[in-house]
Amino acid sequence: GLSAEAAKAVEERIRARAIQVGAKVAERGCDANLMLFFSDDGRQLVSDMRSKRPKWFAGLSKSKADAVEKGNGPVRAWSATSIRNHDGDLAMEDAEGNGPSTMNVTGASFLQRQTQLHIDASMIVIDRSAAKGRSVDEIADYATMRGLAMTKPPEQGGVDTILNLFASAGSGAPKALTAFDL
Repeated sequence: GLSAEAAKAVEERIRARAIQVGAKVAERGCDANLMLFFSDDGRQLVSDMRSKRPKWFAGLSKSKADAVEKGNGPVRAWSATSIRNHDGDLAMEDAEGNGPSTMNVTGASFLQRQTQLHIDASMIVIDRSAAKGRSVDEIADYATMRGLAMTKPPEQGGVDTILNLFASAGSGAPKALTAFDL
């Protein structure tokens, strides 16, 4: 939903921020796992995504997916997740799909987790009207926070974070990632 020039600038900023915080960044042209959409009707776009791309909602309960879809704010963001073992392997269902999933775990420890929540992909849908007047850097930093860290804006003010960018009093929000965000 952006011009090619703006989309490239957003991607470059997100990549730079991801590297800054130590996240792995694949080569350009890889399969996308952080997707940023701009829509005239974010609620309808998310509804369409749920019906056409249900895997994009993996790991979300029905009630959480409903809350994302029916949200009243100008931004809808979520992450598709999976549980993986320490080697990055997924749980496997039995051949018929009737029994419980199983996961191979080769160690046992009270000190180190044997499974982890893995973010497979993050989606951020921003209502186009809310993005007007925001800079490419502001939007990219906001998307970085929502996409890489499974964060959401604070319910009450008082926190100096880019996550306040689309809050009703967002005009006082930081213009970039803050020390708190980093």
